[in-house]
Amino acid sequence: MNNLKNITEREGLYVVLAFLGISVLWYISVMLWQPTVGIMVDTDPYRPVMWVISLAALSVPFFMYLFSHHFRTLETDRKVLLFGLALLSSTIVHRLRCFIDTQFVFFLTTIVYFILDRNRTYRRPLWEYWIVPLYIVWNLITLAWTPDLHYGKKFAGNFLPMVTYPAMFLAFTLSVDERNEIMKLYWRIALMAVLLSFLSCIYEVTVIRHQVSELFHLQITMFKDNIFIDGVEQFPFNMLYAWNGMGHPSFNAIWAVAAAVTGFFLVKHCVISWVEFFFGEFVILLLQFIAQSRIGIVMVLIVFVLSTFYLLWQHRKVVYSLIAVGLLLVVAAFMLRPDFLYPYMNDVERNRLWNAAFDFIRIYPFTGTGLGGTMHEYVSSVIGYPWPGLCFDNIYAHNQFIGDWMQSGLVGFIFAVSMVILTFVMSIRRRSYSAFVFSVAILLLMLIEMPLRFLQGSTLIPFFLCLFLHKTPLPDNR
Repeated sequence: MNNLKNITEREGLYVVLAFLGISVLWYISVMLWQPTVGIMVDTDPYRPVMWVISLAALSVPFFMYLFSHHFRTLETDRKVLLFGLALLSSTIVHRLRCFIDTQFVFFLTTIVYFILDRNRTYRRPLWEYWIVPLYIVWNLITLAWTPDLHYGKKFAGNFLPMVTYPAMFLAFTLSVDERNEIMKLYWRIALMAVLLSFLSCIYEVTVIRHQVSELFHLQITMFKDNIFIDGVEQFPFNMLYAWNGMGHPSFNAIWAVAAAVTGFFLVKHCVISWVEFFFGEFVILLLQFIAQSRIGIVMVLIVFVLSTFYLLWQHRKVVYSLIAVGLLLVVAAFMLRPDFLYPYMNDVERNRLWNAAFDFIRIYPFTGTGLGGTMHEYVSSVIGYPWPGLCFDNIYAHNQFIGDWMQSGLVGFIFAVSMVILTFVMSIRRRSYSAFVFSVAILLLMLIEMPLRFLQGSTLIPFFLCLFLHKTPLPDNR
């Protein structure tokens, strides 16, 4: 046992050192190339040479998994299954919009495994599963009265992973080791993505001839220290996420919080070392600060706090002391600077969108606009929207529950709330603290965003809930 522990700790230390080495090499490469054109994610495409380096960096953990002793000793049918699952886990972070092909690979390998498997046992879904198809069916019914059928059909396609992932996971059962190895693969892919985000931002800052030290200045005041280039404001998250083509900080925060929960899951099950866990949690949180992602900061902090309390629960005096210190710090912060949370909490635009949504709900509380029809109502009713040139795709309720009520009426609202409640019920019933923590974080995200409206959210959320709630052959309730 001690020998295994030492190997795990050394492995974690090697990962940290490898990331630091990659950082140095990337920075030296940027200095040698001396780029002369900007590559902001909203303007020019990413330079091909850096794109290749990013792909190569992300492929390292994936191939480490394929050549590991664990994978090589699997039977052929299990290799087919785990290959698809590993490929999806590796690409679900990288360029969130392009992993559709790997989803099909995962579905195909699952079907092939089911055909090759001698048992061919397909488990029946629990009754809680059926709330998801009901939610989707009702939204499809509302297409009958939507004023914008084009967007309605577009959003309807985003619901598909919410049904297919649970259906696929019912076709196989992962062993404890298989589940842990897949979790570890995703954890290291996510850490590589965090590293690429930092390096991408360094590269961007070098392109526009600013000091690298400005990266750390960006985190001081929320939405106040953006870089200006020829009078045009450039948001830090555009520079951080130029490598993956998805600049919106909230949706990058989804894979970040999934990684934070995965790290907690792994250290709880003694799969990774404490060194690797704390290093990973720190860089994930640092990324949210530099990206100025308010919900990302809150979600990752919540995950870290709940994880710490769980891991230290046997030392309750320590937990109580930490709670007391935290409360004292909050009280002291309010006394010294009563407005210190104002930049984080003040959101005029969301307030306007929520008020407009409730105005519509009062008129049509039961039918709603119909799927995809909220944009039509917002463009018609929200006069003088203060963001010139804003893409209409961004005009929606920015709250999953308010948005569902506005879009699919009271029935859709009830289904949405029921799905969240049943997620917590399943987490408690299966004694999956990881799923519980993940659900808390996603609930917070739903209060300021509509993750189920986008493919990034409707894919990543059910995928990780399936992993965290997956019932292994042997009880593993540590």
